[in-house]
Amino acid sequence: MKKILKWTGIVLVALLVIVAIAGAYFANNFENRLAKTYEVTPARVPVPTDSALLSEGERLAKIHCIACHGKDLGGTEFFNDAAIGSVPASNLTAGQGGKGREYDEVDFIRAIRHGIKKDGTPAFIMPAAEFQHLSDEDLGAIVGYLKSVPQQNRNWSGPQITFLGRALAGAGLFGDVINAENIDHAAIAAVSAPVRGATAEYGRYLVKTSGCPGCHGKELNGMQPGEPGAPFAPNLTPGGNVGKWSEDQFRAALRTGVTPDQRQLNPSFMPWPGFAYLHDDEISALYKYLQAQPALASAK
Repeated sequence: MKKILKWTGIVLVALLVIVAIAGAYFANNFENRLAKTYEVTPARVPVPTDSALLSEGERLAKIHCIACHGKDLGGTEFFNDAAIGSVPASNLTAGQGGKGREYDEVDFIRAIRHGIKKDGTPAFIMPAAEFQHLSDEDLGAIVGYLKSVPQQNRNWSGPQITFLGRALAGAGLFGDVINAENIDHAAIAAVSAPVRGATAEYGRYLVKTSGCPGCHGKELNGMQPGEPGAPFAPNLTPGGNVGKWSEDQFRAALRTGVTPDQRQLNPSFMPWPGFAYLHDDEISALYKYLQAQPALASAK
């Protein structure tokens, strides 16, 4: 009996040592990836100053930016967990502590389209893999609005990640949190969008730029997102429950956050408050694109 207990203890200690070594490796790997610098000179886009296009930039910023950076774009406590750490979303305005105070138009383009900060290091949890597909016109409108948005004085510290959080992120358990690593930066030049309208083609553009594959999977048939606490993202194809909704039901869910079966969507994981700013023809385009997909079985 003593021998069994002795060898059980040895095995447990060995396993703990292996876990500690693996954790240290992944944590160190993650730190090195965040410290890497990228030499990227982004292609310039036309940045408007007229009120009509700045108004469109405001609408697009509400669709793409407020879920993380807040309604006034002054930043938020995006994620905070005692075991994993805290990750604030930056103040994007030109107020005290804001990126707009130090970022010029090129810096914003680099951050949004390439996921790279002013100092050349990669942004953490910045969905540039989606935003790289924004057309020059849409990106320019967003940048123009960011340069003109009312100032908010809010100073956020950088991400404060615990050893456990760094180890889990380094092991890839939170998904693609450093988008800059997986973007072909040299290949990004002029980007155009299809003619806007209630078409499946324009819907494809909206799906690519709005983050649908990042949560619902590349084939849109459902996925477990890497974000801690996130629920399983449902199948959006005709093979899933969402695919059986009518267009009116689909529109109502995006506008109100309430599904046809009266479930309230959690805006922390499904950013419907931003999607509520989509025009009717854009929602129709999204619906037509999703309905045109193969009826896939829901992913497990």
